[in-house]
Amino acid sequence: MTLIEDAEEEIILVSPYVSISGWTKMKKCLERAVKRNVKITFFARENAKQDLSFIKQIGINLILVMDLHAKLYLNENCGIITSQNISQYSDTNSIDIGYVTENISERKELIDFIKKYVGSIDPEKKDSIAEKIAQKDIVEKIELGEIEVEYLYNRLRTKYPYCKFKKTSTYVFCGDILSFADVMIDNELTIKFRNSSMNFEKTLSKFETFNFKNYSLERLSTHKTFYYITFIPDNKSDFKKIVEDILEIIRLILKSDI
Repeated sequence: MTLIEDAEEEIILVSPYVSISGWTKMKKCLERAVKRNVKITFFARENAKQDLSFIKQIGINLILVMDLHAKLYLNENCGIITSQNISQYSDTNSIDIGYVTENISERKELIDFIKKYVGSIDPEKKDSIAEKIAQKDIVEKIELGEIEVEYLYNRLRTKYPYCKFKKTSTYVFCGDILSFADVMIDNELTIKFRNSSMNFEKTLSKFETFNFKNYSLERLSTHKTFYYITFIPDNKSDFKKIVEDILEIIRLILKSDI
């Protein structure tokens, strides 16, 4: 956090996995940097189920990179190469070793590495990452705990015993419940399919006919390899109801001619 607090001009954070939803100290640290008008670019892994809502909400330039693994952090004066993600658990429990440099040429090498192998540091145009289909109040994503993941996992296995569900710490994944897509389920239902596998607009239109009034649809269609459609509940206070809603959405998809 010292690197962020010391920054006056620019911060570049490359962290594949991010977990700060309950990390108040880090959130306030980033907020202070934003208030100082520090230019912040945050690279995170695209093909990872994680809560990045806070980063988006405070106006940080967030760039998602498929299969990102590198971890390095820079401000205008120094750079850090490390094995640690920006995660409260890692900060509290991990034993880590890293390399810190204030050498101008070495910092430039790190910048060049990011531009060449990770992505452009320049801000993207608005709405280039995701297009909102239904403009409703933004509901902050809430990560599931162990008990909720276990409940979700058991309900899915009971309903679809022939499918192979895999638990992670915050969501459940399944690669065979839908013939055309993978699904990732927490308190949202995210459907990921290859952009060459089917007509995306036709699929989206079909989903909209399901008429779930208390859900909105978001899509990500700018990725080269995959398309994503996410069903998002307007109210996330009743987790068990959300699970039953998601089971019903899956049933409708399986019943449809998609």
